[in-house]
Amino acid sequence: MSSKESERLNKEFENGRLCVDSGRYEEAIEIYDKIIEAGGDKENCALLESSFNNRGVAKCMLGEIRKE
Repeated sequence: MSSKESERLNKEFENGRLCVDSGRYEEAIEIYDKIIEAGGDKENCALLESSFNNRGVAKCMLGEIRKE
């Protein structure tokens, strides 16, 4: 992955975090889905892992995750 693409994904991640913080959960989920779909490599593995986590938080806030 190019450094330009990695930088773009990092900016998108930050936008997703800001969406979660402001209660715009649907928008955050869409952003994290795009990051996850882009995949990753060793250089942005932490970004990918955090995107999965933050997407789960946003879904939980929307009540999309069932308690078992």
